Amino acid sequence: IKNYYLTLNYKSELMIAYFESLKKNYSIEFAIEPFFMGTAGSIKLLEDKLPEEFIISNCDCIAKTDFTEILNQHQDKNSILTVVCSIQHHQIPYGKINYTNGGNITSIEEKPELSIPINTGIYIANKKILDFIETDKLFHMTHLIEKIIAKKLPVHCFFINEKEFVDFGQWNEYAKVLNLLK
Repeated sequence: IKNYYLTLNYKSELMIAYFESLKKNYSIEFAIEPFFMGTAGSIKLLEDKLPEEFIISNCDCIAKTDFTEILNQHQDKNSILTVVCSIQHHQIPYGKINYTNGGNITSIEEKPELSIPINTGIYIANKKILDFIETDKLFHMTHLIEKIIAKKLPVHCFFINEKEFVDFGQWNEYAKVLNLLK
């Protein structure tokens, strides 16, 4: 990947100064949000610069995966948007009570494990998504996904292993990032 675009709001001057101070073999351009627009809202600022298909990524997550595979699946399924998902496993440290409407306990599960697919904040998008983005208010990716689904357009998941994804916006996950980058 040789072309990067950053949409910035908070401390944008600091971010621009940092990237402009680096020697790099890639191009980077900045779009400054006039107000906090959300991830999807800010993408619309890049409308004239984006190719037909592009990667969107939140700045506080890392996925160690082959983006060619994600792009291939995105194209094979004719997706307008592909959401990179990770199955996360969480053990509940308590016994889970199952009960009826009247409060009668029907069973108890001791420390069950939940396995749930989560949105990693990484996407492959077709430029057609720009038609659904609102720019007059905060507009998150969840808003965009809901609009696309409501229009019955193809949105798909691409699953990665939970060990291949770290959200270092969560401080307790920061140490995992260092291991993932090795």
